[in-house]
Amino acid sequence: MLQEKARHPSWKGRGINIVAMKPGEQETRLREAVARRAYQLFEGQGCSPGHAGEDWRRAELDLVRPLACGLLTRDDKISVSTDISVFDEGGVEVCVEPRRLALCGRPRAQNAAAGACPLRQSVYRVLAFPVEVDPSQVHARFNGRILEIDLYRTPVAAQAA
Repeated sequence: MLQEKARHPSWKGRGINIVAMKPGEQETRLREAVARRAYQLFEGQGCSPGHAGEDWRRAELDLVRPLACGLLTRDDKISVSTDISVFDEGGVEVCVEPRRLALCGRPRAQNAAAGACPLRQSVYRVLAFPVEVDPSQVHARFNGRILEIDLYRTPVAAQAA
């Protein structure tokens, strides 16, 4: 994983950490987080068996959602803008794989559903791309509470290699 600090490091206590990932790395992180949350739900029900599928689906709903954003595609550049105020103060990771962007951070208390994340686990907002981007060529900046992310398409010749 390659990590880069953004040039504009914070907005109201929220900092950006850009992480370039290989394909599948983010999926592994998501699965592990959902498994931990599903186990918390299992324990919260007194370790009563027979609800594994239901606990897993609930854990996914608690932690992983689509990224609500504006998206603009021009030539070789993709620009994403999203409201960062849904995350609590602290670090927000911008995780980029060739075909997916995920923001990871702790939810603001008022945005977390009652009882959804009692341990204040990180939540994920995910966006899939229809084209490949270069995870090492990502720039992010704050424009007020809006996080603006610029990504660059992988050249077609590099995709074939």
